[in-house]
Amino acid sequence: MRKVILVDATFSKNGYGGVLVFAKAQDPNRHHYPLAFEVLDVFMSDRNQSLITAVANVYPQSHHGHCIWHLAQNLRNHACNTIKAVVAWRFMELARYYTVHEFEAAYASFKVRYPSAFKYLEEKTKRETWARVYFPGCRYNLDTSNSVESMNSAFRDARRYALIPVLDTIIRKISDWFNEHRKDAVSGSIDTKLVPLVEIHLHNLWGKADKTPVRELNSYDLEYEVTDTDDGKVYLVNLIAKTCSCKVYDYEKYPCLHGLAAYLYFLEVPAAHGHRREVNIEYHQLSSQYYWTELWAMAYYRTIYSVPDKSEWNVPDHIKELQIIPPKKLTRKGRKKLNRNPSVGEWRKRTKNEKNGCKYFKWFDVEDGTGWQKMALIEARDEIREQSRVIEQLNETIGELTKILERIQQEEDIVRDFKNLYV
Repeated sequence: MRKVILVDATFSKNGYGGVLVFAKAQDPNRHHYPLAFEVLDVFMSDRNQSLITAVANVYPQSHHGHCIWHLAQNLRNHACNTIKAVVAWRFMELARYYTVHEFEAAYASFKVRYPSAFKYLEEKTKRETWARVYFPGCRYNLDTSNSVESMNSAFRDARRYALIPVLDTIIRKISDWFNEHRKDAVSGSIDTKLVPLVEIHLHNLWGKADKTPVRELNSYDLEYEVTDTDDGKVYLVNLIAKTCSCKVYDYEKYPCLHGLAAYLYFLEVPAAHGHRREVNIEYHQLSSQYYWTELWAMAYYRTIYSVPDKSEWNVPDHIKELQIIPPKKLTRKGRKKLNRNPSVGEWRKRTKNEKNGCKYFKWFDVEDGTGWQKMALIEARDEIREQSRVIEQLNETIGELTKILERIQQEEDIVRDFKNLYV
């Protein structure tokens, strides 16, 4: 299992309150792999400093990283005179660069185009918490908390239950996941030694990698020079160290296009006459062991059992003597609240306004709608607005370019007339 742990919390919806906290990893095929869950009587927020400090105390060699999606939503509120959605998208693209050179060039451009957002990043964050190239550990593809937040969605209805039913529901669901993924891990061919995610990735790269130019640099250390046919750049690949100068191989831990091209060259070119290869690399050995089906199956070999009926419990006498009083039930005025408050940057319900605004979506202000249809229309409305702003900017740019072309055409006409007169 890849050594990245994601933590997120959500409020319970029962009468006793509390916070349901999940800690999970992600298996090599990008499935949920829950590690722990608990109901706490605390308040937690994004980038909770007390949680960060506690993790550092328990795991002093670990490294903490921020969710770049939530950080991008915070940036939206600090972007001025531009399309906020574009700023958020540019930031997430910036955080995912693989090389320092590419990152620094993009970050300098980001500073010029979005100075207010750049100022927020410099004053409120550290690069090593969100930039892939400066993160001291390896995050693989886990740079957002979306996968652990989907756990909250999976148990949306269960959060309304009392404590014991909530825990029973979570355990049963995790047991179902383990059973399903256990069957997935052993369902493939015996010759398939990589998880489906990596197998499909390499299969899609195979045709292009086979046509990519490769030059051998060191036949003993298996170092190769690979020329990318798209950008013409030359990349250095070391099959023994499993590295590439594009850094995709280094961070993802399975071959990039250049690494696969070097391996195909390694298979095609025989050893020198009278010699044998000092190193023999199997196909699956190009990737980290985290992506081997053997280890994937081992992650699910244990069975998750449900809690048996209370009549079957073997409770010690000193535990039976304890008197556990349930917590006081929370009493709040007004209607019971079921939905949480949106986080920074998330969509919020519009307030009723009869005088201003678009009348086409007026029904949304007076009715509850029908669920996903309502949300789809709202998302479409927001997307139309963003696209309209982009179209306006593009029209302005096209207008400016048209004027430049007309001026160039006029200058060419003058030069042509001059040549006709004097040449």
